[in-house]
Amino acid sequence: MSKRYFTHFVLLLSFTFMCIGAAAQGSAEFSKSLDSIYAAQNAAAQMKIKLLQFNSDAEDISNEINEKATAEQLQQIQTKLNFLDNKWNTCYPIWQADIAQNDEMLELTTKYLQTRQAAGDALAKITEQQQNKQNFDSAEKFVLSQDSVYKDLNEQAEALSFVQKLAPQLETLKAKEQLLFADVEKNYEQAKAVAAADTTYSKRMQVVEDTFVEIKKSSAEIQAAAYKPLIQRVKDYLLGFAAVAVLLMFINMVQTKIKAAKQARENAKKMKKMFNKDHQYPTI
Repeated sequence: MSKRYFTHFVLLLSFTFMCIGAAAQGSAEFSKSLDSIYAAQNAAAQMKIKLLQFNSDAEDISNEINEKATAEQLQQIQTKLNFLDNKWNTCYPIWQADIAQNDEMLELTTKYLQTRQAAGDALAKITEQQQNKQNFDSAEKFVLSQDSVYKDLNEQAEALSFVQKLAPQLETLKAKEQLLFADVEKNYEQAKAVAAADTTYSKRMQVVEDTFVEIKKSSAEIQAAAYKPLIQRVKDYLLGFAAVAVLLMFINMVQTKIKAAKQARENAKKMKKMFNKDHQYPTI
């Protein structure tokens, strides 16, 4: 073989190997590109599945919420919501960019957030209602139960005030009553706050209100209790009795004067009528 043909052969062989190498490289890059596409599609599919699962979990939790649920059950529901929130807060930042570019996943995300918000609002409302009921029931029970207690305290204070030597015990009773009244007032305000927010407690609150007024009156009497000699008590009683008698006399006198004035007006009307009748003349 001549030198010229040998050179052409080498060049042709080199070109052939170059084409083969280029084809092999192109095939590898194409394969790599396909792998990337498959991976992206698989990731999107997995993301969609997880979004569907988030929606399903939120709906399941929402269906568990009802007004008949106990406080323990409501707490368990809140725990489930908190767990769901933790999962979402972990996944969403990673998915955010992909979700923004995919309408279907954006719709699933919106639906999940709406369902989650509705579940949280419903749970908060029922929890508040149950807490209000618990607060009112306990406050009402305490205030009403103190009515008989205050009657006993009032009797004790009155009995202690008859004996000068028992003044220290009377002061101890007053101090005890002050602490008790602070608790009564606290519970009354608690019941009042619930009734102000929920009108369904209005009738029950009226009973609590009436009882509190009586207790407050008894509290003032107990705090005003003090030792008085028997003669002073008799004087106070007589003065009080006299004051009542004078008041009754005054009321009696006013009523008598009112009756007399009415009778005078009636008599005047009768006389005027008779006078007009006596001075009637026939007409021509």
